[in-house]
Amino acid sequence: STLKGNLKNVVFERFEKAILSNELESMKKTCHLIGPLDLASESNGLYQSYAAEWLEKRLEEIDESNAKHNVQNLSTLYNICAAFVQEQMPLATSGFSSSCGDIELLQKVYFEGGARAANLMRNYLAETQTKKRISEINAMMMR
Repeated sequence: STLKGNLKNVVFERFEKAILSNELESMKKTCHLIGPLDLASESNGLYQSYAAEWLEKRLEEIDESNAKHNVQNLSTLYNICAAFVQEQMPLATSGFSSSCGDIELLQKVYFEGGARAANLMRNYLAETQTKKRISEINAMMMR
């Protein structure tokens, strides 16, 4: 039991160090041990904070970009979310599925990506004056 406890401490410390230093390869190596060593519940918060920061940092690129490029930003948003899922999902699944970390990760990208997509679409519709054009077309058709 003491050996397992020591092993858990070493794995947790290595995982924490990998997260804090943003070493993806080290995270991958230690993540596979988190589940079998029953460290998922105590490590998930640390991982979710890291994942949220990863996603937020990349999504800020869209927030800071020129508002006139809403259509282009929509494809950039999709690519960021796809890269996030592709990179982070294997980690979340291998280490945190017992504490629903993989589900939490998908919820994070769904809500963050969805909110930004809605804003981009709202801006695009305002920029192109879509409502006004629809009203004008309706008025022409009613004549």
